[in-house]
Amino acid sequence: MASKKRSSGKRKTQRKGLSGNPQRRAEQLAQLETGAAWAHPAPGGIPRRKIEPAPWWPESHARILAAVRADPWPSRLIDLETRACQLTGDEFYEQIRSPGKGLHLLYWLAELAARTGKELRAAIEDGAADWDRLWAFLCGLALTAPRSSPFPETEGGKIARLTTPLDDDPFEVAQAEAAKAAVARADHGLTDEVVTAANPARPAGDPVFARDAYGSRFLLAAPFGYGQDEPDHWYAWDIDMCGLDVVVGAGVFGSAKEALEEWRDAVGTAASGAALTACPEQAIPVLLDSCLDNRPYTDVVDGGESRELVRELYRMRQRARALAWHAGFSAGDPYDYSPDYHAFQGWYAGRHDAVPEDFGDTVATIVNDWGPPEYPDAGSFYACSPHRIKDTAVLLRDQYTAEYANASLHVLPEWVEWCMSQASPDEIFAARSRAAARAESMALASDDTARAEYDYEEPLRRQE
Repeated sequence: MASKKRSSGKRKTQRKGLSGNPQRRAEQLAQLETGAAWAHPAPGGIPRRKIEPAPWWPESHARILAAVRADPWPSRLIDLETRACQLTGDEFYEQIRSPGKGLHLLYWLAELAARTGKELRAAIEDGAADWDRLWAFLCGLALTAPRSSPFPETEGGKIARLTTPLDDDPFEVAQAEAAKAAVARADHGLTDEVVTAANPARPAGDPVFARDAYGSRFLLAAPFGYGQDEPDHWYAWDIDMCGLDVVVGAGVFGSAKEALEEWRDAVGTAASGAALTACPEQAIPVLLDSCLDNRPYTDVVDGGESRELVRELYRMRQRARALAWHAGFSAGDPYDYSPDYHAFQGWYAGRHDAVPEDFGDTVATIVNDWGPPEYPDAGSFYACSPHRIKDTAVLLRDQYTAEYANASLHVLPEWVEWCMSQASPDEIFAARSRAAARAESMALASDDTARAEYDYEEPLRRQE
């Protein structure tokens, strides 16, 4: 049940992120600049956090390795990657839906890489015929496991990682196991197979992006290659910035045009007129923030992800980090919405004879829950999709006492109207946004009702 109003404040729960109040937001950004709230670790990788394998992990890993041995593997690296993603993703997808099993996305993969390396070396020693399939799978893990650190790797650091890897880090473990397996292969004269280890794919050209008619759903696509200037494939992310920025779809494509066509189909009519343009470099870390965040336990899954997305959970992080970190990690300056905060209050005052004394706090509350804490540009901030409006209203009802939540809900339709006056969406989309805002403003909060629950039955690749 929701808490009754407390005398010390209006918020029932604390939402993480940048504040909607410009003054408080400036304080938070200052903390980020000084490192007080920096999200990424110092050079050398993530802090060591020993996680004991769960009792169900051995059986889970055994099922994957049995499937690895069952059929021949492709030789093209991107196809090998995809096969590895499918095997690990399908197993993890089933485990997400199994009750009573705590999941550690990265540690589970690190343990799988360690076991694969151990069984591969045993197969080489025994002269087993299926050693090459284990080798192909281990290469697939090494190619798709995401890096931990945005800092450039020194040669000394690489040697240390290969000899004494952090045993909770899948990238370090997979790379170290591949290095040990390469030595074992060479010792036994096994050097003539088609599949060879390679460094993970890296950017091989300029990224492009597209956005839907509302401005809060993005496609980001970039070419990648394996140590070459020529791209081998394109990787694309479908990013929803209506609530927190989150990747709702990802995968490999033959071209940016192919990715755009599939993305348009996934998003629906709101993306039917979207076109690809060059993606500003400073927008990349903002759009891919959910894949770049490497603080402890940011690899959490909620159980509502599609099978296709779960298959890409590792690779989409690996590609995102390769794209954002290849020239040095820099998120740039976030979009400054302080002028919008003040401009809306002036616009509102011009439409009303009386404005509440604490109206600035009400507007800051809406802004704080209006999408992610950072935006790539003004267009994404002004975006008023029905999805964003609904998510904002849910947060208002869920986090604040009824009196304060309802005051914010009452202002929500005019906030939406003002945002649309800045963005000028087509009338068909504007009408949908107005209808959503009116509906949400009439669904008032009550301190006697239970906190809202998100509907995870809705497809994560939802249409806007």
